[in-house]
Order: sequence, then C-alpha cells, then structure tokens
Amino acid sequence: MPDDLVDPRPGLSAFEGTDLPDVDTVSQVMQVIGIGAQLSDHQNLVSESGAPDRGLMAELEVPRVAALGDSRVSPDECDAYVRRLHGDVIARALTGPLAAVDHREARRALWSDLDGSEPVGDERAAVAFLLAALHSVHEGELLRVAAASELTWQGFPRQRTRSRQDEADQTLMSVLEAGTASDSEDVRVMAGNALARLAEGGEALTAAAEAHAAPGPADAQSAQPLGGAGATGGATESVIIHGTWANNGPTGQWWRPKGTNPVDTFHTFLRGETLGRSLYNGDDCFEWSGNDRNHQRYVAGKALRWWVDRPPQGGGRLKAAFAHSHGGTVLMSAAAHQGLQADLMVALACPDYNWNTNEANNIQANIPLIISIRAKHDAVLLADRMRALNGRGSASGLVGSTDKLLPGVGHAGVHKVQVWQNEQLAQWVQNAAMPKWTP
Repeated sequence: MPDDLVDPRPGLSAFEGTDLPDVDTVSQVMQVIGIGAQLSDHQNLVSESGAPDRGLMAELEVPRVAALGDSRVSPDECDAYVRRLHGDVIARALTGPLAAVDHREARRALWSDLDGSEPVGDERAAVAFLLAALHSVHEGELLRVAAASELTWQGFPRQRTRSRQDEADQTLMSVLEAGTASDSEDVRVMAGNALARLAEGGEALTAAAEAHAAPGPADAQSAQPLGGAGATGGATESVIIHGTWANNGPTGQWWRPKGTNPVDTFHTFLRGETLGRSLYNGDDCFEWSGNDRNHQRYVAGKALRWWVDRPPQGGGRLKAAFAHSHGGTVLMSAAAHQGLQADLMVALACPDYNWNTNEANNIQANIPLIISIRAKHDAVLLADRMRALNGRGSASGLVGSTDKLLPGVGHAGVHKVQVWQNEQLAQWVQNAAMPKWTP
C-alpha cells in the first residue's frame, strides 16, 4: 500500500468491495485497530476522554467489545465459536484459504456479530475477526500487519520458540517479518514496532497507552532546567530528524540530503522552499539507530546535541528541526536532558510522551515554538498505543502551539512531497510560525 493519506469508510461500509484497494485496506485497518485497542483495554485511544460515545470509535462506527484483561482467547475457541454460528465456510477464513470475495464476506460477518451485540461484542468473535484479517492474503499488506500487531497485544504468539508455535503464531511472525522489508514505510514501522514489543516481553504488552516512560534512564526524573532559546546567538542551521526504522531499507532516503532520487526526496523539496532554506545539506547528516527503544532515543538525543555542537556550527542551537515520528522524541529528549535549543520544531506525526514536569519545562524553554502536522487517523501510532502530539495543554506545560490536522489514515504521508504541495504546508508552517520565527 502506498503511504498516501487515505480516508477510511466507517462501519459496515468498510467491507464493501470497490475498485479502490487503498480505501478498502485502510477502512478495515481502522476497524482492526479500534477493536484490538478495546480488547487490550486501551479504549482511551479510540474514545475522547470521559466521553466513550465520541472519538474515533464512534466516528468510524467501530463495534464495542470488552477488554480481555488477564484472559486469553485461543484460535481453537475462535474456531468453535465461528463454526457454531456460521459453519465451516467462514471458519476457514481464520486460516486463510478462502477466495477474495468469500474472505471479505467472512470478515464482514464476524464484524456484524460484534456490531449487533449488546452491550459489547463477544471476545471470541473479536479475536476471530483479527485472525481472519491476519489471513487476508487478498488485501493490502497493511491489513495483515495491523492484525498481527493487534494480536501481539492479545497475547500472541504464546510460545517464543518457533517450532512450538501453532499455525496462527507462525503466520503472525511471518507477516511481521515480511512487513519489515515492505516498500511501504507505514507497514515497515508498524511491523518493526510489533516485533520490538515481542522482544521486550511482557513489560511493553502491559504498558498503559499514555504512560510510556520518558526516553531517559533513571536520571529523567531529576532533569534540571537548562538554557532557553534566547540564551545564545542566532542559529543558522536546520535539520530533518527521521523516525523509527527510517534509516534503513527502501524508504530510508526521504530525509537524506542526497537521496537515491534527489528530485523526489522531502529534503530536496524542503530546501527549495523558503521555510527550509537553512536545512543542512552536507554529507554527514544527523542519523540515529532508529530502534524502537526508549534508551536508544535518549542516546540519540545526546548524539544530536553533539552533532549540533560540531564545528563550525556549534552553539547548541538549531534554526528549525523537522522531526518525523519518534524523531520528535529524540529532539525533545535532547532539549529535556542535553539543553539543545531549537527556535522551531515542526512535528510530523510525532507521538505525545508523558514527560515529567522538569522535562516538560526544559522542552518548553528550549523549543518555544512547536507546530504539529499529523493525519487524523495515524494507524502506526494507534497500533503502537501512542497518541499523536497536538495542540493540547497539559499540567506539565508542554504545548504544541499549532496543530494541523490532515484528513485520512497515514503516518509517513505527512512527509510526502505531494501532500506538502497539495496542502501548501510549507507556506502554512511559515505563516503559523510568524512573527515568533522567520526563515
């Protein structure tokens, strides 16, 4: 699936066969994530705080299901449930041999079981729906990877030794491993994040959606106020900071000064705009591991401060930072713990972290202007149980000063040249930043 921003269809219409495969895929992906988030007790990601009838779940008409808690639903239980209600044909969708139309109808029937239940859908139907999506070989790969990712939150795979995994677990691992080599950045990041969660074990699987630890180690709680963006002379250099898994593979070129096809890279486009005329264009551009680990992002923040301090630039200050995804976490970690200053942060689909008060104060002092651009439905962040950074206020004082909400489902789409051109984002960011910031 391309990483363009695509509007999903709500409810039962998500399962209508059309000649728009990208719409078909993302429509069902949002149903998969909405159902999976409820099973894993992350309802706060799909509903507005204090209002379970509003938010993504209501807008996209996602059926209500109960959280599994400490219980688990096995493939055998799903199979027995489906055979009792629907017979053998639909049950075969849980292992994948059906034709395209039959497979879609099977997912539609399982979704309808959930939608028609009061007050919440049967957990066996919900997990069966995820298993059917996992085996959807006829649809876009994002649907299979999203289903695999959601199943990791439900306790799949049960055995870490491949030889002891059952069919569902083997398929799940195969889908995720294949996803890491996808041409789609969204697929690669979602698959990589799911595998990283499995590698971390039970800790990540029980973490609350908005209680991710800040990226620093133990000293994070004692971070002291540092600097302030007005403390040094004028900054002259800007930088793009890539996100998780974005420095490798077929999609690892968009942020580099010299990509495989420089005409089409986001870096080349941005340097051609007034907004990005100070963007660094040398050979030794900033790059970090891209691993989905808090400590790796903390280390990357230290490396970013070192990179900014290198001669002849120096000074610990950036003109602007265009940060995508967890590249924003790297930047804010550098501001919170290393005193790095940036006159402007353009946050592209960046997750919102639960920074402690000292960290948030440092970030606010060192990055006084944050402009957030994000897709309305960011499937990658939702699958990883993260909210997108937006213009909210918080007790810690970390505020995104301006929030640009783009229509559609997508994570990588916010750094696509075509999207920036269509939405005239370079000029919009520049206008939103003035008069506090000028190129």
